[in-house]
Amino acid sequence: MAAVINMSSVYKSGGIPSVLARNSSWIDCSDIEGCRRYCDSDAWAEIGRRCAGIPVEDVHFIDSGDYHYLSLLWILKIDKPFVLIVFDHHTDAQAPAFEGLISCGGWVEEAVEKNPRLEHAYIIGCRRDHGGDAPVTNPKITLLDHLTEITSLPDLPVYLSIDKDVLAGLPSDWDNGDMPLEELLDGVASLRDRLLAVDICGECTREGIKLHERVNELITNTLNYDFHKRENPDPARTDAG
Repeated sequence: MAAVINMSSVYKSGGIPSVLARNSSWIDCSDIEGCRRYCDSDAWAEIGRRCAGIPVEDVHFIDSGDYHYLSLLWILKIDKPFVLIVFDHHTDAQAPAFEGLISCGGWVEEAVEKNPRLEHAYIIGCRRDHGGDAPVTNPKITLLDHLTEITSLPDLPVYLSIDKDVLAGLPSDWDNGDMPLEELLDGVASLRDRLLAVDICGECTREGIKLHERVNELITNTLNYDFHKRENPDPARTDAG
């Protein structure tokens, strides 16, 4: 089971991998205004209303990186201790440029600040110069080049968020990282048995839809996990810890 949140109509253009065409929930939000990159309160309320039936324990496909802040829809509902691991070429941990707006560039910071059950956030693969962004100073957020640099991962369930712009050579609406696909898939596999939920974004709205479809399918197959069969993911240590 997966949930597909269509924000930009990219999935309608053929970007849904075949594995998602079966047994998936489809939520169309492409008609909602005021939600690209920055999301105002009215848009956030309407998106939340349409997605209210989607459980936290699921795989959520959330369109392009412009809408990565949608991770908050489920992260803010988690009521037990957990850690957040984000594969992303950008920190997504900046203070909001506009008061009262949720941002694709600041949702990690907001998640850490608003959900006290989130013990720590690790952002993997972000660019070293941060693209001119302000340094991340929150002690609950750690920036790393590789998942294997986490020397002691807390024995807690993991919310995994993947922005495919972290990958080398995959068309993106943003600038790309240099992570090989094999490294990302190895990381997903190493976390698989302790996952609480997963979201995936980074669809390219201009080109490479079929290539993205293949990457989505590879990630989904690597997960190979039914979140609804286990209420308490096994917190046993992984290859990353």
